[in-house]
Amino acid sequence: MDSSKLLLMSTRASGVALLAFLAGPVGAQAPQVKPLNFTASHSYGSPALNIPAWLLLNESEIPLQDSHAIQRNVSPEERDQLDFLRNLSGLPVEYRADLTLSVLEANPEWLKLKEIQSLLVDLYADASQAVHGYMPTLAVERNGEDTIESRLSVDALQHLDALSIRLRVIRLIGQVKPRTTYDLLSEDKPTPPAADCNSALAATLTDFYSVFQSQQKNWQTSTEVGSEQTKDLLLGQISSLSAPQGLAPLAALLTSLSADKDDLEEFATAYTAAEYKLAASDRDLGVMVNGVMGNNEKLVEYVDQFATRLQHQKIDPQNLLQGLRAFMISSTRTTCKDSLVRRAAIVSAFNTVIAHHGIQDRAILLKDSDLNPDRMLGAATVHGSDPPATADPYVRALGYQQRTSSPREISDWQTASANLLAFTEHLDDDEGCATCLFYKKFLLYYILFDGSPAGASKSAAFRSATQFMANTPVKQTDPLVWIAQIKVLINYSRHPDDKQLEKIAAARAIGIIPVRVPVSEGRVILEEMLNSQDPVMQAYARYERLFRPPYEIPPY
Repeated sequence: MDSSKLLLMSTRASGVALLAFLAGPVGAQAPQVKPLNFTASHSYGSPALNIPAWLLLNESEIPLQDSHAIQRNVSPEERDQLDFLRNLSGLPVEYRADLTLSVLEANPEWLKLKEIQSLLVDLYADASQAVHGYMPTLAVERNGEDTIESRLSVDALQHLDALSIRLRVIRLIGQVKPRTTYDLLSEDKPTPPAADCNSALAATLTDFYSVFQSQQKNWQTSTEVGSEQTKDLLLGQISSLSAPQGLAPLAALLTSLSADKDDLEEFATAYTAAEYKLAASDRDLGVMVNGVMGNNEKLVEYVDQFATRLQHQKIDPQNLLQGLRAFMISSTRTTCKDSLVRRAAIVSAFNTVIAHHGIQDRAILLKDSDLNPDRMLGAATVHGSDPPATADPYVRALGYQQRTSSPREISDWQTASANLLAFTEHLDDDEGCATCLFYKKFLLYYILFDGSPAGASKSAAFRSATQFMANTPVKQTDPLVWIAQIKVLINYSRHPDDKQLEKIAAARAIGIIPVRVPVSEGRVILEEMLNSQDPVMQAYARYERLFRPPYEIPPY
C-alpha cells in the first residue's frame, strides 16, 4: 500500500481514538456530492424552555454562600478561577458550558456559592441556543471509511448539545438541591425530530433517562420528594412520550426502578400505550435495534428485560410484548436504501423473546411479511474526511524524510515539512462545506505535528494550526466540532507525568510510533491563543493556565 495512505490511516485511527478518549468525561476520496450545511442538515434544534429562575435559586431553601463573603477563605488562585467563570458570560453557550461545567464538575464545593448557582441558571436557560439540540449519533454503516459524519458522532460525546448541557446542569444542582432537579425534569420533555433517510445522523435520548435514574436515587434519600411524587413524575413522562427514541432507554430505566407490584403494573400499562401510539422512522429504528459505533440501544433486549421484571412480580408481560410487536410493524412501513434495520433478525429476536416468556401459545408472533416495507426511500449522503489525493506526494515526502534523515542532515526533512504546511494552509474545498474542510485540514496538521523535525518546523505547524482555529467559520457554525479539535491541539502543550512517559517509552520499545506526544514547541499554541484577539481562544488558553488540566495520553 502507498506509504502516504498508511500514514494517513495511522493518523486517522489514532485521532478518532483520542477524540473519543478526550470526549469521555472526542481512504479514498468521497464521491462528488452536494454541498453540506451542517447547521441546517445535521442540527437537532429544540425550543427554548421557559424555566423560571426560582426553580434553581430559592434562597429560602438552597444553602447559599455569598461569593464576596467567601473570598476571605479562598486563595488568590481560586479567586482568579472564580473571576474566570464570571467572565465567560459573553461566549456562545457551547464554549461557556464546556468550560464552566468542566470546572464545576471537578469542584463541586463551589455549588454552594450563590453566584455559581446564578451561572447555572443562565446556562440552563441558554442551552437551547446550542447548534445541536440533541446528541447526534451515526445512523448508517461506515463500511470501513472514515467520514465527516462518523467524526461528528465522536465529537458529540463531549455532551455539548442543548439537552446534554441541561442534563449536566441538573446533575450538578442535584448535589445541593434534589427538589430542584425534580422540578426541572418535570418540565423537560425532549422531543427530537425523526431522522429521515437523507440524514446519516440520528438523535439519541439515552442520557436523559440515565440522569432521570441517577436523580431518582437522590430523591429516595431526600425529604423534599416523596415516592408518590416520583411515581407521578415518571408516569407523566411515559404518558407524554412523543419521541420513539425514548422507548429503549425508558425500558432500561423501568427495569432497574425500585417499585412495588402496583406501581410497576401502572408503569407497564403506560409504556404499552406508548408502544401502540408511536412509530419510528427507519433511520431511528436502525439505531434503536442495530446501531453502529457502539450506539446500539437494544430495544428488543431492553423490553425483554422489562418483561422479565414484570414476571418476577407476577405480572403478565403479554400486553407489553404485543405492544412491541405493534411498534415494530408500524415502524417498518418504509425503508431507506441504506437501512440499518435487519427485518429478519427482528422477527427472530422477537419470537425468541415470546418463547422465553412462555406465552407463544397465546401471543401473536411476528412473520417476515409483517415487516415488509410499503415504500423504499432515499439514502444518506456521507462525506469522506480524508484530504484530497493531491496531498499524497507531500505526505509521502514527509514520511520518507522522517524515517531516513539524520540529525545532521535535516534540510530535506525541513523542506518536506514546509511544503506540506504550505499545501495545508492553501487547501480549499469545492463542496462549500466548512466542516469538511476543517476536518481534512486537521488531519494534515496532525501529520505535521507528529512528523515534522523538532524546532522551527514544528513551531511553524503549531502556529499555523492555532491561527487557523482562530479564523475558521466552524467556530461559529459548529462549536462542538471546534472544541473537540482545540482539546487535541492544546494537549500537545501539556506535560506528561512519569507514568505516561513510561507508557510512551514502552510503546516505542515495541515498534509503535507514539502520536500526540507533547513537545517543547507546543508552548507556541498557548502563546498564540493568548495573543489572539479572539475571546474564545483566549478563554481556553486562560483555562489551561488557571486550572492546569493533565495531559491526556492516547490509548496506545
